[in-house]
Amino acid sequence: MAYEDHRHCKVCGKPCPPENEVCSTACRRKREEVLAGRRNFTWLLYGGIVLVIVLFVLSFVHL
Repeated sequence: MAYEDHRHCKVCGKPCPPENEVCSTACRRKREEVLAGRRNFTWLLYGGIVLVIVLFVLSFVHL
């Protein structure tokens, strides 16, 4: 049994054409929301790391 070339949607897992990562506009919107959330979390994480480093350095400067 031969299958035509395809991918699976990165959101819902349904088959879609090989040139697409998602199968529909609804899945595209959902994927964009997830990626935006990941970007926001990454920036928040980096900001937290910078804040900890700054506080650590300032604690030694005031000794």
